[in-house]
Amino acid sequence: MKQTWLTGEVFQNIFLIPRAVFDLGLGPGDLLVYVYLLYRKNNRSGKCWPSYRDIGKAVGLDRKTIRKHVCSLVDAGLVETENTTVRWGGHTYNGNLCYTLIPIKDVLARRNKALLAELKLAEQRRKAAQKLSALQR
Repeated sequence: MKQTWLTGEVFQNIFLIPRAVFDLGLGPGDLLVYVYLLYRKNNRSGKCWPSYRDIGKAVGLDRKTIRKHVCSLVDAGLVETENTTVRWGGHTYNGNLCYTLIPIKDVLARRNKALLAELKLAEQRRKAAQKLSALQR
C-alpha cells in the first residue's frame, strides 16, 4: 500500500497498531516484540512464523529475552503459539513457532469478562462475610 502524507512523504508497507495495546500494561520489551509480530503477520490469517533470531535481530534483543517476551504475550492472551516441524532430506526438524495474533477486541472482551467474574466473586465473598458476622453476634 502506498500513501502520501500531508508533508509530501510517501510511505509503503504501512501497518496499524491498535491504540488499546498501549492500555494493556505491557512492558517495553513485550510491546516491541508484539509490534514486530504485528508487522510480520499475514492480514488474512493473523499468523506469522519469524524465528527468535529474526525477531531479535529486528528489535535488538537476544534469543532468551525474546522467548521471555513471547511467553509474556502468550500469558497476556495477545498471542497464541504452536510448534511446527520441517521435513528436509527425509528428516523431520523443529521449525519456527507459528504465532497467531489475537484481535485486540477479543483480548479486551476476555479481560472484561474475567474482571466481571472477579467482581462478582468479591461481592459474593463480601455477602458471605456479612452473613457470617451476623451469625456470630
